[in-house]
Amino acid sequence: MKINEVIGMQQMVVAKDDTRQTTLQDPKTKVTIQVPKQAGKQGMIKADNKGQFVFNPDDDGESEQVLKPGTKVNVQNKMK
Repeated sequence: MKINEVIGMQQMVVAKDDTRQTTLQDPKTKVTIQVPKQAGKQGMIKADNKGQFVFNPDDDGESEQVLKPGTKVNVQNKMK
């Protein structure tokens, strides 16, 4: 699955996290995607001002370094 196909999903869960990437899984379909933590690669997971984690598939910044499995991550939807 490509990152731009994730746009329709509302919320995903951290399935696995290591030093290089975070694996997100859709709890309904069990589809997984890998989000690199390195800046310059597509996709970024960051905490918003409310403390909730948000996945932005279009951003290429550095992702959070420590995410525990089971953490809920909201997928940022772009209005076009």
